[in-house]
This record gives sequence, structure tokens and C-alpha cells, in this order.
Amino acid sequence: MVNYHQLIKPEHQVFSSSMIQERITELADEISRDHQGQEILLIGALKSSIFFVADLIRKISIPVVLDFIDTEKYPDSNGSGIVKITKDLEENLNQKTVLLVRAIVDAGTSLEYLLNNFRLRNPKGLKVCALLQREEPAGSKIKLDYVGFRVNSSFLVGYGMDYQENFRNLASIYKIDKENI
Repeated sequence: MVNYHQLIKPEHQVFSSSMIQERITELADEISRDHQGQEILLIGALKSSIFFVADLIRKISIPVVLDFIDTEKYPDSNGSGIVKITKDLEENLNQKTVLLVRAIVDAGTSLEYLLNNFRLRNPKGLKVCALLQREEPAGSKIKLDYVGFRVNSSFLVGYGMDYQENFRNLASIYKIDKENI
């Protein structure tokens, strides 16, 4: 059995735990300021956002209701994938101010699917917060409202993000070369 954690080296660290926490505090302040006097429904996209959601929600200073959603993307013939909800919301979105929280936004296929799905549920407002956003692909129509950090195309793990369900428990974020694992 491979000990995956031995493959993580200090020089591969992209964002330290303290950098992440400092940025989350800034995001929480901005979200609280933008939604002053409101209650927001914060929806975490499982599994990778769990640590981000937990830290963010504790720092938001306005009333927050919490829910989670999970999706899976299946390959299709055109390479973009078919998105399917595997765990749906318990909360009703009708006339609520919704903040969808993701750990990372890549191409945006799953995010676009969720936003279209949520709009059909008639929220009063719908915004997106991501800890990480990859450099926007050409032609991307998705604009995030709150972004922690912009990153390049490196494969990242830690702070909830995984490779084959490993590395989620790391407090910092690291880049890895999947070819060497």
C-alpha cells in the first residue's frame, strides 16, 4: 500500500493554512457586508468544499442557513461530461438569497449545471463563492462573485481536495504530479 502523504513535499505547497484562513476571513467579511440585513442560504458542493464551508460559515457575521449538494460528472462523446445530482438539497430555494460554495472551479461544467438548476428553483438571489478558480478558459460565461485565489492548471490537493480520495485532510494546499503517484 502506497503512503500517499509521503509524496507531498514542503516545496509543493501552494497555499499555507494561514494564507487560506486569512483569505477566508476577507471573503467572509465581504459576503457579510454585501448581504447585511439578510439571511443567506449557503450551499456547499460536496465533498471538496467541506473544510472551506466550515471555516467560511464560522466567519460570516450575518444569519446563515446551511445545506449541501453533490454532483457527479460522467464522460460523454463531446468531452464536457454529463452532470448528475447525487445528493440534492433539503432546503427550498424559493425567494431565498443563495450562496453556492465550491472549493475549486475548473472548466465550470458542473457549476453551470448547478446554477441553471438553482435558477429553476426561483431564488431571490444567486451568487457563487470559490476558494480557488483556475484561469478562465476562453469563452467561459461563468463569473464568480467571490474568489479566494486564482490558480494555474496544476493539479491541487489538500484542504478538502483529493486525488483518488486521498489528501483531503491536509491543512494546506499542494500541487502534485499525478504521473508520479
